[in-house]
Amino acid sequence: MTSPRLDELHRMLDRERERPLGGLRDRSNRVLAPVSEGLHAAGDNLLRKAVRALSSGDVDRARRYVERAVDLPFDEHERIGPAWFSASMLLFTAISDRLDVTPEGDDSWLTAAEQVQQRCDPAAEPALLGALAAIAHDAELSRSELRRCRRLVGAIPADAWNEHEPVDRQDRLNAILAVVAATVDYRRQAAVR
Repeated sequence: MTSPRLDELHRMLDRERERPLGGLRDRSNRVLAPVSEGLHAAGDNLLRKAVRALSSGDVDRARRYVERAVDLPFDEHERIGPAWFSASMLLFTAISDRLDVTPEGDDSWLTAAEQVQQRCDPAAEPALLGALAAIAHDAELSRSELRRCRRLVGAIPADAWNEHEPVDRQDRLNAILAVVAATVDYRRQAAVR
């Protein structure tokens, strides 16, 4: 089941593709950037709601939000599913936000990530390790934090998470639910410290 707004977005994309030189227009930032922004805003909104639902213990409602996010059209501009991107960014943001407010010398943000990684669904690991790889690449970490982070991440590049989006709809749904659960778990672990 799709929403009227999602149906309209599908129709708009189809109309653009059917126009003369539609294939060229599809690759144009003028056409695709606003669509991409809308897709990601929708994905972010749905998955934030899924995080809130799962945080309150409502697994069924969280699943419905994730299903709606998974049904968003593929983002031709960014070449990724908006739901996978949004889920990965939610987890990245949870970790990086915690790092930003953690006093220097306090590695509890990383300890929480290690604990989540040990018990999260394997389908969530690419998003978690991708977030840590990006943080190790971009953030100013202490040498010990950087060493621990790199040990967890291994040789994974900072943008590796985007290569792990499952193709099958059910696998993608389960993976995104796993990332949402890892985000909830991380927030709980980071708050305990």
